[in-house]
Amino acid sequence: MNLATPHLEKLRAAIENEKLPRADVPRLRQAIARYEKWVAAMKEIEGSPQEMATRLINLCDSYKRHFDLETIFDSKEDFLYRQRGQLKLDNSIIEEFLPWLIRRQIIPELPEDLAIGPAGCFSSLYFASRIDKNLSGGGHVSAQRIRTSQ
Repeated sequence: MNLATPHLEKLRAAIENEKLPRADVPRLRQAIARYEKWVAAMKEIEGSPQEMATRLINLCDSYKRHFDLETIFDSKEDFLYRQRGQLKLDNSIIEEFLPWLIRRQIIPELPEDLAIGPAGCFSSLYFASRIDKNLSGGGHVSAQRIRTSQ
């Protein structure tokens, strides 16, 4: 199964961040090793849809708890804690996990043509209508399309 790896990408980018205290580099390298074990364990899961979902969720909970505590909160530096929102290290765990859970092997009722993973989306949409003019369909429509992942 080839899925996007936003969490791994965020970990690698954090290591390359020049503002990251050097004391946290080994901590993030350990997180990458733990990440690789997490993904390998998810690849090995078999069983009924209910068993697979339960095991996947347990693995994600365990990984996220370990990551939050040992990687972020236990750091003697406060950079990772203060920059969590900016770096999106912990948020990207859920982003990466959901495609493992939302798939036909676990939810057989999903449509065959369901696309899971990074996709284009609209980042903004507005209608340039005016209250003093009756314009068909609301007037000029402007939209900006972006990619949701690297």
